[in-house]
Amino acid sequence: MECRTSKGWKKAKALIDLGAQLNLVSQLFVKEAGWQLRPEGAPAVETVDGRDVQVYGELHMTTSITDRQGRQRQQCDKYVATDICDYDLILGESWLQTRNPDID
Repeated sequence: MECRTSKGWKKAKALIDLGAQLNLVSQLFVKEAGWQLRPEGAPAVETVDGRDVQVYGELHMTTSITDRQGRQRQQCDKYVATDICDYDLILGESWLQTRNPDID
C-alpha cells in the first residue's frame, strides 16, 4: 500500500483490522510524511478493554493499493493519528466497506 504525500508516494505497512471502527495512522508516519493534522474534532479512541488512546488529530489521505490481478485503486479516506507499533496504518471498518476486498 502507498500513501500520497507532497513529495510523491510513500510505502506504508498496513494491518486490516475487522474490529476497528476507525482508520488509524501512526503519528510517526505522519511526521515522516510531513502531513499536517487537524486536531479539532478528532474522535476519541479507546482499546478493546476500554483504555483511552492518545489522539493527535485527523487527516484525509489518498492511498493506492494494487490487487492480485495488478489492478490499482486510489481513494481518499479519513485517518486518526495515534501511536501505533509495527504498522503505519490500521485499516478499519470504513476502509473495508468502501473497498470490499476478497480476503483469503
